[in-house]
Amino acid sequence: MTGLGNGGFLPAILSYTNDTLDLHTRSRFFGVFNASAQFANICGLILTATLFEAGLWQLSYWIIGGIVHLAAILIAITISEPKRGIKHVELRDVLADVNTHYTYNLTRETVKSTFFKPTNVVAFLEGLFTCTLLTSTNFLLLPYLQAYPTTSV
Repeated sequence: MTGLGNGGFLPAILSYTNDTLDLHTRSRFFGVFNASAQFANICGLILTATLFEAGLWQLSYWIIGGIVHLAAILIAITISEPKRGIKHVELRDVLADVNTHYTYNLTRETVKSTFFKPTNVVAFLEGLFTCTLLTSTNFLLLPYLQAYPTTSV
């Protein structure tokens, strides 16, 4: 479930910022966004490690779940759906009219043709192998790091 949430998070952020931020302010937003995310990751690692060491590992899941639910509520309350395409220079003048809407919707055929382009298939497969390789390294390294030191005589 976490993987599904993480996998859908970045496309949603990219879509939303594409329709709410001008081109020249997006890079600043993503700089602040990524710096904040890294800071939160470090704080989360420290907090979770502290809770695990104290034997309160269940509490870390409750805290994370609470933060996620609070964020979802805040997003639902404060963020409104932007007018699609309004920040694109090419569409700005046309979409400035309140009666004009950008109504393009993805179809199954469009998604299929985009996903199965050779470049995208290669990038997807490479990503699977990279994730598998890096994850297997972590799974091999963690038991070694968590094992008690042994002495050889």
